[in-house]
Amino acid sequence: LKGVPIIKKKKGGRRTGNKVDDQLYQWVNHNKISKYPDPKFTELKKVLKQQGWTPVYSQLDLGCTSLRLGTRVDLICENKDGELILVELKCGFDDYYDIGNQGNMLAPFDDIETTFRHKHYLQLLFTSWLFCHCSHKYSDRILKDSYILHIYNDNNNNIVSEVDVL
Repeated sequence: LKGVPIIKKKKGGRRTGNKVDDQLYQWVNHNKISKYPDPKFTELKKVLKQQGWTPVYSQLDLGCTSLRLGTRVDLICENKDGELILVELKCGFDDYYDIGNQGNMLAPFDDIETTFRHKHYLQLLFTSWLFCHCSHKYSDRILKDSYILHIYNDNNNNIVSEVDVL
């Protein structure tokens, strides 16, 4: 964590992310909401409402055998115009999302500093490409945009979020 001004105690970010992913999947695909929703799931729902995005499907499998590349789309939504958008959900990385203490990425991105934000942009880029070039249940629909939804705790431990377009 070199370069991080304030180092917080670890809070199980992967476990929280998996819990929010599961709650999202149950809500979108099965119309079930947990009796005890994670606060970051509640923030996710608030952001979707603010953006005017209607969830369509969660955890859509995508893959390309030629590239040996596969992933799942965290969330597919429709915007106010009925156009499809992808949402890559990221929970955590509270105080080090933009810290570039890992050097630069490998070629052809070797002029880009390695940060978690940049890694997530690349992940979303590949996910969007797979969505547009693979066969799946939404193949007949055009993708309008792709977003990273980053939900985290600020230095006062308040849950905050930011939405970044690819």
